[in-house]
Amino acid sequence: MSVVWGIDTATTLDSSYLNCIESHYGKPGFVGRYLKTVPNYSEGLSAIEISFLHGSKVNLPILLIWNSFNSTEVNTYAQGQSAATAAIDYAYSTLGIPAGEGKAIFADLEESYPVSAKWLQGWADTFFFYNPSGAPSPAYAPGVYANLEYGDFPSAFCTASANDSNVSLTYIWANKADATGEVTGPSSAPTSISPINDLTCKALIVGWQYGSVTGGNDCANPIDSDVWNPSYTGLLW
Repeated sequence: MSVVWGIDTATTLDSSYLNCIESHYGKPGFVGRYLKTVPNYSEGLSAIEISFLHGSKVNLPILLIWNSFNSTEVNTYAQGQSAATAAIDYAYSTLGIPAGEGKAIFADLEESYPVSAKWLQGWADTFFFYNPSGAPSPAYAPGVYANLEYGDFPSAFCTASANDSNVSLTYIWANKADATGEVTGPSSAPTSISPINDLTCKALIVGWQYGSVTGGNDCANPIDSDVWNPSYTGLLW
């Protein structure tokens, strides 16, 4: 199938940064950005950046990422609820992201995070049962960014999915690197969403971060490269 090529970054995008990305890699069809600033890790979206990305000159859909939790907060149902509630409230009340339109928020579950099935249930259930005052319900759709080959996620997800239909409706953005792991432009990107996958259950895998930079690259700030299933671009804002 055809795919949409895009990038994600922990750094605020402005015209000079985006121009560098386009000159070295190509024009992305979407950009993954973190909702909230996490010191020493990611710069969060602001009204200025949103206006720039959604402006007529750029017109880039945003892949919404929530990482305002850490590896000690992915164990219990209550922790999953808390993370989801915070993400939904921040998206709606602070950033003004329209609710009730099927946009997804992806929890940043790094490979080293010891995520449990209960946490995944708490995260997914909250999206279906909670919405901010005045917002349509459900406000947003649940998503997770996770490695499908290593770590605790594959087993935890299939256990949770078997016990909770809301988990089976959670969208997955996979982060397993491809054979090279290099950031590329669209001409060298995978042509399908087919990450290395150890899941033993069905899952809605809609995107793949196939190239990841741990150090510098051709621009001042590192980017990761992604492909997205064009049937699910409606999850992007």
